[in-house]
Amino acid sequence: MRAVAAALSIVLTLAGCGKSETEKPGVPGMVRGFGGGIVTDEPRATMIGLDVLSAGGTAADAAVAAYFALAVTYPSAAGVGGGGVCLVHDPDKANAVPELLEFPRVMPRDGGTIAIPGNIRGMGVLHAKYGKMRWENVVTPGEQLARAGFPVSRAYVRALEEVAGVIGSEPDMADYIYGQDRQPRQEGQPMRQDGVGTVLAAIRAGGAGEFYVGQTARRFIEGANAKGGRISAEEMRTTGPRWTQAARIDGPGERAVFVPAGPVGGIATQLWQAIAPGGPAVNDRLIAALGRAYGVEGAPAPLASVGSTGFVTMDRAGRAVACAVSMGQPFGIKTAAGGILVSAPPSDSGDEGRFLAPAIVTSVRRGDYQVFAVAAGSGGETAPAAAIEVLGQMLIQRQAPAAAVAAPRLFRPSPTGALMYEQGAQVGFQGFATREVPALGRVGLIGCPNGANSSPGTCGFAADRRGFGLADGGQM
Repeated sequence: MRAVAAALSIVLTLAGCGKSETEKPGVPGMVRGFGGGIVTDEPRATMIGLDVLSAGGTAADAAVAAYFALAVTYPSAAGVGGGGVCLVHDPDKANAVPELLEFPRVMPRDGGTIAIPGNIRGMGVLHAKYGKMRWENVVTPGEQLARAGFPVSRAYVRALEEVAGVIGSEPDMADYIYGQDRQPRQEGQPMRQDGVGTVLAAIRAGGAGEFYVGQTARRFIEGANAKGGRISAEEMRTTGPRWTQAARIDGPGERAVFVPAGPVGGIATQLWQAIAPGGPAVNDRLIAALGRAYGVEGAPAPLASVGSTGFVTMDRAGRAVACAVSMGQPFGIKTAAGGILVSAPPSDSGDEGRFLAPAIVTSVRRGDYQVFAVAAGSGGETAPAAAIEVLGQMLIQRQAPAAAVAAPRLFRPSPTGALMYEQGAQVGFQGFATREVPALGRVGLIGCPNGANSSPGTCGFAADRRGFGLADGGQM
């Protein structure tokens, strides 16, 4: 990590040379007082994002830097070949409401087994609109992790354990499983990913577009199509993210919850409306709403899978970003092309990308628009339910952010399905089957009970005990 921190310090120093603190980001440690915070599912990504915030970077800068670190240290969910969605909130914009940026995995026109990735162009668009740092500054830390090596985290080991029986032995996957000496890694052991580092170096030097139109794109297309893909250079060049409206769910106290539109928005709306009144019957209403909102007969998808991940950031100005990205399934289709871990096109069956659940809760009072909560749900089908349950615990049940994330959760995939519950949940219900499960999704949370701008000292940062991530922030 010292090599990564040194590299980050150098590029940030160059970016800030000759500028005042209010004009340009500087070096880590420049920010004094409240500096915001970050939560990710992998500790090194959190540390890199926090350095960006402490240097004066925006929430978007920190989110992009954290993503490129996750692409190295948590590729089962955040590989370069995946896609995702982000919500972005800037309280200083007129009539500010969070914007939704969608950058999904895309099915090529001619089909095939490999998707056109969305993550890199998504991060490029997010940075271009809301970042302050230079592009290379937010890519370099992840590149340095890949090239210099990093101690394997518990999160990484857990991801490998989930796919131990199906990961295969393809040589192209060795970078992601073993490192350069092709030996299995244990927690804390060093690991390098030179192939990933080469891809990130090209993206750093050539911008996000290099991945879609440059030599990196050509190598990816050639490698992908040799393994069942049908991706054309034109589709690779023209496929891109889009800004759109988030789904808005009105809440108490002139606040609203913003989530992705589509199926996730529908699930979130029904669940929020069920729990918003609070009171002793909240669990009964939640269970009934869960069955209606999902309506999925048969066995649900994996309940805490590592094929998706969420990360949330907030900076000292109260700007916030909530992102969730996915490889569809853990490690995508468990092969690589052109040094890039690849994923399948979107599917209606077993695809975690369908249930990515970032959420931002803001004031909707004109002239205020400050943040109260920034959350990101991931980990499979239960992600939207998990995110809404956490927000309900914090905003309605008045739990502190850490307690809200730790609280036991419930899930019911259909009106006739079994009620799944975590240990400690209140399940005194009759008339249908119940089943205790170890974990129901993962949620990272930044919670500011009295508002991020009005009372930043009340903000809390919480990583989910169901994973092995890290939350950090506050005074710097």
